[in-house]
Amino acid sequence: MKKKPELIDEIKKLNVHKAISIISELIQVRDAKCNPVYICGTEYTFPFDMVLKREFGGMKPSSPKEMFAMDNLHMDKHIVSLQMLLILLKKILIYGNMETLDCDEYDITHDDYQEIIKLQLLVADIVAEQNKKEFSVDHFLYSNYSFELI
Repeated sequence: MKKKPELIDEIKKLNVHKAISIISELIQVRDAKCNPVYICGTEYTFPFDMVLKREFGGMKPSSPKEMFAMDNLHMDKHIVSLQMLLILLKKILIYGNMETLDCDEYDITHDDYQEIIKLQLLVADIVAEQNKKEFSVDHFLYSNYSFELI
């Protein structure tokens, strides 16, 4: 298994302006739908998250059967999370190189998106690990659900 990078070390390498731009774009598209696909006269729409998984997560099934067999492609497995992106943004603002905040002349590449998504997934792993030790239903990730309604 590949060793996970250190979050703070990776954040210090980022262009803060570029990272904020990418996070903003990812937040905007996280709930978007792709253009409909017609199969045998039936219209199917897929969440844009599936495109992100294919393009930036390397999940490229070779057949529809393989697509349905891949657990990570299921719609309940997300590659972009609003909460994790916001936590990453907070960490970037705390630990990032603020001298790069004024550097707004850059091109955003496939690798740049992949890096931000990777860091956001690293944040998700860190949060999950912390929640294994001490789980709080008052935490904002879980406070969106009302247990009183059940």
